Amino acid sequence: MYIDCCRFSCVALNMADVTSENMAQVKILTISFVEVAIIVGSAVVIVVVLMVSVAALVCRWRRVCPCRCRVRRRGSQTRNADVNIDLLPTNNEYRQLTTSPLDTAGQPLERFEMDDRRNEIEFVDDIAMCAFGEVFQAKLPRRQDDDDDDAQDVVAVKMLRDDADLGARRQFLGAASTLAELSHPNVVRLIGVCVRRSPLCMIVEYMNGGDLSEYLRSHGPHCPAECRRGPPLSSAERLDIVAQMAGAMAYVSSRGFVHRDVATRNFLVSESKSSTWSTVTCVKLSDFVLALKVTSPDGVCRRADSDEALPVRWLAPESLADGRFSMASDVWAFGVAFWEVFAHGRQPYAGVPNSDIGRRIGAGETLPQPVDAPDEAYALMQQCWRRRPDRRPTFDYLLESIRTLLNKRRPSVV
Repeated sequence: MYIDCCRFSCVALNMADVTSENMAQVKILTISFVEVAIIVGSAVVIVVVLMVSVAALVCRWRRVCPCRCRVRRRGSQTRNADVNIDLLPTNNEYRQLTTSPLDTAGQPLERFEMDDRRNEIEFVDDIAMCAFGEVFQAKLPRRQDDDDDDAQDVVAVKMLRDDADLGARRQFLGAASTLAELSHPNVVRLIGVCVRRSPLCMIVEYMNGGDLSEYLRSHGPHCPAECRRGPPLSSAERLDIVAQMAGAMAYVSSRGFVHRDVATRNFLVSESKSSTWSTVTCVKLSDFVLALKVTSPDGVCRRADSDEALPVRWLAPESLADGRFSMASDVWAFGVAFWEVFAHGRQPYAGVPNSDIGRRIGAGETLPQPVDAPDEAYALMQQCWRRRPDRRPTFDYLLESIRTLLNKRRPSVV
């Protein structure tokens, strides 16, 4: 009996030791889990704070206009440049010889070369970023033979980005070469090019109203007051804009060019005061990056690069289907730009993804009549959207028809 009691006491003692040891281990494990939780929680908080800070900086850098307009405003409404263009006159890179084999001898650009005057270009303000690089407003002194020695022209300079490859350089020169062949009141005038040294620059006339797409939105009836740049445009004023667009396209097509990117964003606006102090609005075609010269007898151009970025919402059915471009496909795109003018700069097929545009156009769907578009104007748009290219009107016909509509409504202009 005594022995059993001793055994019981030993067992009880051992159990107590084991329990104490387990409790210590549990305590240690519990502390370890708490520490891990604290560390993980702190790390999560730090990561979240960093993400919020980065997002705030990005949002501040890429702030947008309250009226949801694209940031491409000229004049006082500009954004900061990504490069320090203030240093252009003294920047060593600006005098660096280019290593690209770009020869303009014998080409239309030859008479526009201004490399000897590139350091006379005086930076004024940023305008926007474009497909090529930076676009900025500048002053260019006039030639010494001018009567006024202090005379300067306000110009816009398109400067090719530093990392542009040879293909982008050739495309840049191609757009400038096309402009060099054109001279029309409704086509932006090429003033000069700097292509012998890097960076390559294209100097064109300055248009103080920005691009037409933004101009239409800022003069629309639903634009907030803080973004509005003038009263809503009347029907006659819109027809006058379309007539100027048609005049530009009639001229470009007569010179044998297919533009391939006819849209309001590629027309620029200039506003000036007349002798009666009324505002005169001038609209000019500007972007010729995708333009092609017609060389085939049937007037059809085929794009060479299947991966080329093209404006899907403005493309004709034959362009979407197999990459065929012609003056008739430009007429289709003009009809869409015509629609934009009366839709206050709204995006065509708004809300429809690009991947679905081709199917809808292939099925025969076209844009609806804008609320402010007269029936006669919408009828002209519909003629531009005929399925068969040979049944679409010419730009000369469109220009004459739009002028006829405009003359009927001119008395309503205030």
